[in-house]
Amino acid sequence: MIESSEEAEVDGYEGERLAEDCPVAGAKQILYVNLYRVTRHYGGPEEGGWWYDAGEPLASVPIPGVWRSDEYPKAETPLEWKPRTQLLPVSIDDFVREKERLMDLFVFEKWGSIYSMRGGADIEVRSEEHMARNWPEGRPHYE
Repeated sequence: MIESSEEAEVDGYEGERLAEDCPVAGAKQILYVNLYRVTRHYGGPEEGGWWYDAGEPLASVPIPGVWRSDEYPKAETPLEWKPRTQLLPVSIDDFVREKERLMDLFVFEKWGSIYSMRGGADIEVRSEEHMARNWPEGRPHYE
């Protein structure tokens, strides 16, 4: 797996989480461009059979990120509005460049179709607050 380090630093950005509950808008933090190999697995016979996707990490690239808040309400009334803060890339161009580079580098990890009986693997890029890790964390259970 391609990665820089557990506690990455990119131009003064720290690799640790700033605030667990509510990050401050405008605060800087590392954002990871993570690449996964996605495969489909049989979950069980319940309700006629069900399947789930699983991701295996292939690469993690740190880029500068910043916490940003929604600037307008997304609800009908002000009482329903709750500001949402999310970690976004400082430069969308950096994110797109890394995404395209990783997709090109790992193009041969993709084969077949995860929706086919014959199987296959897909590749997926995500922007996340942490380095790439297997998902789901455990085998899902039907409920």
